[in-house]
This record gives sequence, C-alpha cells and structure tokens, in this order.
Amino acid sequence: MANVWSALQNRLSFVFDNYPTIVVSFSGGKDSGVLLNAVLKFKRDRSLPNRIVVFHQDFEAQYAKTTEFVERMYAQVISTGDCIPLWVCLPVASRCAVSNY
Repeated sequence: MANVWSALQNRLSFVFDNYPTIVVSFSGGKDSGVLLNAVLKFKRDRSLPNRIVVFHQDFEAQYAKTTEFVERMYAQVISTGDCIPLWVCLPVASRCAVSNY
C-alpha cells in the first residue's frame, strides 16, 4: 500500500507525462498551497518542460491572511519563472449572502 506522498508522486508522473500544460487551482488555503508546492517541486526536481498555470479565483470576500498568502506565492512563482500566474475576479453568483459585485 502506497503512502500519500508516494501516491501523489505516481499521479504527478501520469499528469506530467500526458499533459504539456498543467493548471493548478490555488485557493490560497493550506491544501492547495501544499499541492502547488508539490507540483513545482516535482517539475524542478526532474527539470521537466511542462508549463504550469496557477489559477486563483478571487471572490473579493476572503480573509486578509489568505490574500496575503496568495500574493506571497504569486510573487515567488513569478520571480522564479516557474509558472504562469492567473489571478481572476469574475462576477459569479455565490450561494451565500456575499455579493461578488
């Protein structure tokens, strides 16, 4: 039985072998932060040519600390040239009391 890290490495091998461009959805939370770092480490460790796109959808109603983390991660990935950052704010209807306008 594989542990979580080994299973992730196997999945990343499949993804990098089959897709020239990989999009990582990055919410700014802990889970997506770990995933983004794991994807970037996998790419760097193997010197792979795949393009990485980091997608963040800003609902403009998130915690300030989350936005600060997203800003730090984007500054890091932009400065290293490891990926293409996309920070998007779209008028999307949410099923809650928060307006996106």
